Order: sequence, then C-alpha cells, then structure tokens
Amino acid sequence: MTNAKEAGLYQSRWRKFLQYIEVPTDPGAPNTPWVNRDLIPMPKERRTYKIWSYFIYCCISGFSISAYAAGSTLLAYGLDARQAIVSLVIAGLIVGVLYVASGWMGERHHIGFTVACRFSWGMRGAYFPVVFRASVTIFWDGLQAYWGGQAVAVTIGAIIPGFAHM
Repeated sequence: MTNAKEAGLYQSRWRKFLQYIEVPTDPGAPNTPWVNRDLIPMPKERRTYKIWSYFIYCCISGFSISAYAAGSTLLAYGLDARQAIVSLVIAGLIVGVLYVASGWMGERHHIGFTVACRFSWGMRGAYFPVVFRASVTIFWDGLQAYWGGQAVAVTIGAIIPGFAHM
C-alpha cells in the first residue's frame, strides 16, 4: 500500500516538474516543436529591451579577459601605445558595425537567432548553426575560464612569490 502511495506521490512530483519547465503558451499561438511563444515574433508587450540594455550588453562584452589582454598583446607585438589605442578603437568600431548588422533582423522583425537561421538553413538544417553556436560558446567560455585562472595565478604569485614556483 505504501509503495502505491509513494509511486503516486512520485508521479505527482514528476508531473509538477514537467509543468514547471513547460514552455508557456500565448492565447492563439500553437505550442508545437516548430512553433511556440519563443519562436513567434515578439509581441509589443513582451519587448523589454531598451536602448540602455543594448549599451550595457556592449559594455559587458568588453569586460572579458581577452579584451583586457588585447592592449598588452599589441604592445608585445611591437606597437607603441598610440598605435595600440588607435587599432583597438578601429577594431571596436568594426565590431560595433557587425553588432548592428547581426542584430538588424531581430530588431526589425522581432525574431530570434533560431528563427533567422531557418530562412537560410531550412527547418531541420537550422539545427546546425544553433549547435555550432553553442559549441563555440562552450569553447569560448572554457578559454575565458582558463585565462582568468592564469591571471589569478599570476596575481597570487606576485603577492606570494613561493606560489609561482609550486
């Protein structure tokens, strides 16, 4: 008798968990593997990004180990400080243009990356750029973690000289 109660309790918890992670539906919008509320164009009431959101995103993307290392790398390659600053400003402008160009479709049509991929890759082919993007993100985050760990190790080694020779 207790096993049946435990099984019912387990099913109830499982069902609650599945309902919790289920994609919410909008009235009048189907909820299928090909169409759901995250894939349809964003209605006006759900658009929460303003101009400051994009500005903050660009600032945060510049606060990474690779951005910190860019200037010192250019100096190590033989550029003087003025040349390094000019090249970083030019690179920032180029990246800014690429940000605007890659975000144009989402801003104009209020769709996400996965839907935009369907235009050129097709319904099933759109999985390729999504998986590729996720793989690059995993690699990049691992690289950032490694560089961050190296920076912390150098910092601790500068404070405690014996740490650098362990």
